[in-house]
Amino acid sequence: MGSCFEKQKDFLRNSFSLSRISEATGGLFMHCCAAADHQHESFLKIPGFRGLNRLTEFSTKGIRPSIRDFAGKLPLISNPISEQEADGWLAMAEKDSMFFLTIRSTDIEDAKGISERMKKRLEEFPF
Repeated sequence: MGSCFEKQKDFLRNSFSLSRISEATGGLFMHCCAAADHQHESFLKIPGFRGLNRLTEFSTKGIRPSIRDFAGKLPLISNPISEQEADGWLAMAEKDSMFFLTIRSTDIEDAKGISERMKKRLEEFPF
């Protein structure tokens, strides 16, 4: 009985690994909301790893370790965040950081204002 269970675990582990899924589909984006800063190096070993939607509710260090570890390697994707939170991401950006930021707005006029302010901030970006 134990032997059968072990074979099932091996089958599942080998059949449904992120590497195999990524190879079969030409790459993947991943969502992670776990306390997984220690896994960043492992994530980067996944062939075709294209981007990370990294929530940081369970990380005591916030988004900074992700910005540091993935700069120049792949984009970080935010869930809807405030304009102030987006400013925080930009303030922590490293030279080769890449972000897809989704910034909350109250209505279309608010969204237009945010868009204009973000364009201006990016024009003033130091690198």
